[in-house]
Amino acid sequence: LTYPAGMKMYLIQNGILCKQYEDHVKQVSQQLKQASLEPFYRQALPVKHIEDPKADKDEIARGFAAQHGIREGNVCALTAMEISPTFQHRKTLMAVRWRPQLVIYHYQIDPQFGWMHARIQTWFPFYIHVCINGREWLARRMDAAGIRYSRQKNCFPWVEECGRVQELFDEQLRVNWPERLQPFA
Repeated sequence: LTYPAGMKMYLIQNGILCKQYEDHVKQVSQQLKQASLEPFYRQALPVKHIEDPKADKDEIARGFAAQHGIREGNVCALTAMEISPTFQHRKTLMAVRWRPQLVIYHYQIDPQFGWMHARIQTWFPFYIHVCINGREWLARRMDAAGIRYSRQKNCFPWVEECGRVQELFDEQLRVNWPERLQPFA
């Protein structure tokens, strides 16, 4: 679904005429929004629309986590209008078009990865960006291995066992990222 010919094939395979494209996309988009936000509503977690494009979403989400005492699991969902690529039909062809659309940021604290978020585009082709911090993951791995360290924000100025820590850090190179991140999608 990430290129015009693929989107055209999706329409053909699903029996959708180009003139029905917009109605179909609106329906699928609405289903995605509801399914995406449902866990946050069910858990009575904040869902907030951010109007200011310069707002620091990460800072807002961290504020919610602190306010609600969240140390693991879902934190909040933030929505915003952002320019993203999508498709527009022209007669019987599909063309890429950049337009403002709603995106949803799912913030959470994962047991393995720590603080992270997924940005979900709510209009075809539904791009998802998962953002994790490798050093957050490393800190959790060092904690599990009982390795002492000193941390200043996103830096480790001192670690107890440099060789062992490098081995832990190198594990990130062997992770099957698509498989591991699929549950976030």
